[in-house]
Amino acid sequence: MKTPLRLEDLTVEQKIGQVLLGRAVVSKPENTEFALKMIKNHALCGVQIDPTPKGVEMIKMFQDAADYPLFIACDMEQGNPLGEYLIPGNFALGIVDNVEDTYNFAKATAKQAKSYGYNMMWSPVVDIRDPRCLGIMRGFGHQGERLADHATAFMKAFADCGIIGGAKHYPSANNATKYDSHMTEQTFDGTEEELREKNLYVYRRMIENLGEDMCGIMTGHTTCSKIDPDYPGTLSKKVMSIIRDYNFQGLMMTDSLAMGAIIQNFGEEDMLGLSLAAGNDMLLPNYRIPLEDSYNYLLNCYKKGLFDEARLDEAVANVLRAQERTMRQPETYELTEAEKESIARINRDCIEVITDPGVPVALSKDKKYLFVIMTENLYPSATNNSQIVGETKTVKWWKPQEIADSLLERFPGSVTKFVCEYPNDLMNDFVVANASKYDEVVFFTYCNYRAYQGTEEITRRFQILMESVQKRTSTIVHFGSPYAMEPLPHAPRRFIGANSAKCIQHVIEALCGEYVPQGKIPLELNLL
Repeated sequence: MKTPLRLEDLTVEQKIGQVLLGRAVVSKPENTEFALKMIKNHALCGVQIDPTPKGVEMIKMFQDAADYPLFIACDMEQGNPLGEYLIPGNFALGIVDNVEDTYNFAKATAKQAKSYGYNMMWSPVVDIRDPRCLGIMRGFGHQGERLADHATAFMKAFADCGIIGGAKHYPSANNATKYDSHMTEQTFDGTEEELREKNLYVYRRMIENLGEDMCGIMTGHTTCSKIDPDYPGTLSKKVMSIIRDYNFQGLMMTDSLAMGAIIQNFGEEDMLGLSLAAGNDMLLPNYRIPLEDSYNYLLNCYKKGLFDEARLDEAVANVLRAQERTMRQPETYELTEAEKESIARINRDCIEVITDPGVPVALSKDKKYLFVIMTENLYPSATNNSQIVGETKTVKWWKPQEIADSLLERFPGSVTKFVCEYPNDLMNDFVVANASKYDEVVFFTYCNYRAYQGTEEITRRFQILMESVQKRTSTIVHFGSPYAMEPLPHAPRRFIGANSAKCIQHVIEALCGEYVPQGKIPLELNLL
């Protein structure tokens, strides 16, 4: 049984460590060694461990080294990647729009995560974004009421299982930018009143409805130029103090301090001290540098006076209180039938189909089709392998060969063709030359959001291929940001689904007439 630490028992050096989360502790042996040393000295609040087989093996080692409730943190926006029960992300929950399903999914995720040893997860995304901004698929939609209802249910499920959630990315002022803060600075030019009324609406609702169960907020790096033009939100005392006005008593944690929005302007050392001084309680240091360096940098910031011991004590007190909350356990680790049914329903019902008047949802079984299936471009510098058309390595949920096999099994006499996001001349030639040999052309496309990609769009080169065979195209099936559909050529039958392998299979079932999708995308689209 672990015993919570007491603030009065810790030295300044230990308290400095208790506001740092160890990162890259699985991939870098020097970080592993330093983290274990610090944990045994009560001088580290926790570690980030990605949900991989190797990572899960190492959780026990870190937990065994700690006699206090250590944070074991990760992102699990789509569920536990090691488990059976995944969903296409929070946007799918917004499409289905059933708060009970959202609670059930979040609780199932929390149970599975807890069984592996995790007790902190950085979800849900509650940014009220301009719908066409980057990352819309990571949230429940863009309407405040919908966001608040689902986010509250999500965080409540986490709290019930002793998971510290991280509603993100405060101040959520992303409604005026299309840039990825992993790469460069984001700027919000609204007033403080606009920030409070719109962007913080979801946070205010969650705090009001959850009380102490609203246990964590992750801060983002957007600069609110009319509130504090000198510092991004994470480093701004002015911005950080606003959320405390609403009686938020939980843990404030930074988003990654490895992002371009921070390190391009504030360097490796002072950004740590500035983050703590601004009001953050737990810092996610730059994983690219040794953890020991981050600790020494923060200690130097204290010695230089960037923050005082009173602010340090306040932060550590919030950390210790959150650590103690992680000792709460779910009533059972087994998933209930209701939780399993919710997850199955989310994957099935997060699909919308749009057809022209008189056009059926299903394809005719009597016709032969040319199915064009997008696959990612693989770059040798990133994978150390040559391009293998039909495989994906970074987009784990997109499985072109499985899509092709399912289609050919159901539509004999048809043919599939894998075409990269940036198709070459041979791929284009095949599609153009063969389009007229089949009754109809059907496109399967996707776009995927990942850090440092900077966009969620279908390439212009792929779009031109689609335009070239538009007269033969009956159907476009797209997974990912719905706005990627807007510039595409018109097709009489269009499916929009969210990002999961199970969702893709349900679309194929709908194409065969086995069921009619009931989902409704919570966005206004201008489709051609």
